[in-house]
Amino acid sequence: MTQPTQLRKFENEFDLQTHRGNPETPAEPHSVLNEGDQGEPLRDTQQSNYWKGTGRLLHMMRWSRPEVLNSVREISRHLKDGTKKQYKQMIRVIKYCVGKARRGYYMQPNREWDGHSRMKRRIKGKSDSEYMKDPSRHIANVWACYLEGCAVSMTLKIMPVIALSVTEAELYAGIQCVQDMLFTWRVLLSTDIEVKLPMILEVDNKGAVDICHSWTVGGRTRHVEVKMYFLRELREMGIVKVVWRCGDNMTADRFTKNLPEPLFEKHTSEYSGKDEYYKNRKRIKARVSSVS
Repeated sequence: MTQPTQLRKFENEFDLQTHRGNPETPAEPHSVLNEGDQGEPLRDTQQSNYWKGTGRLLHMMRWSRPEVLNSVREISRHLKDGTKKQYKQMIRVIKYCVGKARRGYYMQPNREWDGHSRMKRRIKGKSDSEYMKDPSRHIANVWACYLEGCAVSMTLKIMPVIALSVTEAELYAGIQCVQDMLFTWRVLLSTDIEVKLPMILEVDNKGAVDICHSWTVGGRTRHVEVKMYFLRELREMGIVKVVWRCGDNMTADRFTKNLPEPLFEKHTSEYSGKDEYYKNRKRIKARVSSVS
């Protein structure tokens, strides 16, 4: 799913040729665009363009370009009083989208229907959290729910509470993901479609996984006792299984961090498929290896 009309509007209304470079990622790797960043304020015309460009990027992020979610989230937090630095970041995201115009949502199940009405569908979730990155110290949680390998829901949310540890932050993200998984499960049940249990939740924090598999409560986790029991009860009932996944293989990382190109492309392929841009990068790597 692509939005070529929106991309043409970017080309017609923004002077992209005056900005050098063809970025391979929507944001500088490892960068963080904080709300407190100082810089030269925008003129009225530029401020208007900043609002317009960010609004369109928010629309594209939701419907066709999920890989720009984190970078668009960052620039959308500065709409009131934008600066040159934030405007430059917006232009980089626009140039990335225009430069990879044929990239978009790619949805293909990882299994074929076996012809039987009672074939059980598979639901899986992935959650991640970015701890203490924002100056406000509020955590950014992201989670996605998959049905037969296709993302059916994807959410990034700044939490209203401040977590006291990385494990607690990851636990919050996992619980929010499980709630979306339960909703998807109930929607399918309402249409008489069976789901394979337990549903799999992937988390890249071993502490959060251990909490879900243990019934002990320590002094440092007592304040999240209710949330822990929620996941533990679902595990005991055989509804959810929580497993650990290495951070480099956790595609949800793309929604909380500005990743370097290799990891960014690897995680993007899960939502956009191994498109022509992904193949070209592979060919370039192979060519460089053969020359060396």
